[in-house]
Amino acid sequence: MLDFLLNLEMRDMIIAYVLIFFVMYVAMIPCVTELATPEGGKVMAPRKLVYVCLVHSTIAVIGACYVIINTEPGIDPMALVPDGSRPFLRCTMGYLVFDVLFMVWNRSNVPLESTVMVHHANTFLAIFLADYYAVGVYFVGYLALNEASSIPMHIMRLTSSRKLKSMLKVVFALSFLIFRTIMLPTLLYFMEMYYIHNSSVNMAVIQMERKCFYLHLAINWYWTYMVFKMA
Repeated sequence: MLDFLLNLEMRDMIIAYVLIFFVMYVAMIPCVTELATPEGGKVMAPRKLVYVCLVHSTIAVIGACYVIINTEPGIDPMALVPDGSRPFLRCTMGYLVFDVLFMVWNRSNVPLESTVMVHHANTFLAIFLADYYAVGVYFVGYLALNEASSIPMHIMRLTSSRKLKSMLKVVFALSFLIFRTIMLPTLLYFMEMYYIHNSSVNMAVIQMERKCFYLHLAINWYWTYMVFKMA
């Protein structure tokens, strides 16, 4: 399966992932039909959709670790493209397209969240630029680590155990604070101070990627405010 994906062009691989996620969702319909328990909001998501989201978050975190671990010291991180990183990056792009299509299709039951739509469009653009222009893939790898906070959130919505749910709330809050609120601005600081102006990558492309990162940071900080507000 991995060899098949590696031989696909970007567009074809993204479409393949979109289809895989839709097939995964449809395959769960006979087995999982109830709604997931909402956490801090009024939206009731289909439980089968939460399973799909959990699968993606897990793949994204594994891919992020792969990109970071396969970075050799001394190589320009703004130009780094580790072998094998593209299937992981494009999986997230396929998931984002799937999620937007699902939200539009199911908008009568699940209201469209404007911040989520902006987040998805911005993240898609950041990964597309990294993939197409071979710029900032290393930093996009760290960006994908944001999904580490989504894993306990999805499990929390799937479990019926109140004790486990309480533990997962703490894990979610801490992981959100570490991977979304603190790590990204730290990453951007090092990117600005040490890498951008010494990079061999086209500065115009770097500037587009940089804007995506800062918009991503703004959305994460807004969500941090919402998490603290709910807490």
